[in-house]
Amino acid sequence: MIITDEKKALVKQYLEENIQAGLNCSESVFNAFIRADIIGLPMEATALASGVNGGVAGTGHTCGAVAGAVMALGAVYGRPDPIGNHVKMLKDPGKKNEVKDPKDDYRYYMMRRFNNVVGDFKKEMGTTQCQDIIDRNGGYWNENRQAECVHCMRCAVDTALKYLEMEQEEADRLPYAENIFGWE
Repeated sequence: MIITDEKKALVKQYLEENIQAGLNCSESVFNAFIRADIIGLPMEATALASGVNGGVAGTGHTCGAVAGAVMALGAVYGRPDPIGNHVKMLKDPGKKNEVKDPKDDYRYYMMRRFNNVVGDFKKEMGTTQCQDIIDRNGGYWNENRQAECVHCMRCAVDTALKYLEMEQEEADRLPYAENIFGWE
């Protein structure tokens, strides 16, 4: 996907406006891509990101900013009809219980782009865990925390832009960051 410099500037401008308007981290990131018309969803789709802030519903787990970035990529590179006949979990659905080669599983290719968004975010921020970010900044109500959260949102937008623009052939060759599949 080609993203013009103008649209890149818009998504960053809209992120700042969203932050100033009081949107939470996941809403701010996801909505900036909607407003810049990069992911082609209506404004109402912002509601999908509403509960992902604070490390998913305030639990302190995965940072809402990176979750919003992954959601933006999903709007472009995710499976639009995962139940339909044209998209199956496996390249050969008859092998459902016999997957020996990861290349027979759709996730082997599709997840690389998403996985690297999270991996790059973790490299930049030192963690993907909201609680860790909050704790190292004096707690949720500490004034330092807000500045760090803004930094997280900016990092998430920049990282998402990188992987939204990446050609599929390049994405297919990405090495995996940390993952549960054991894929490299």
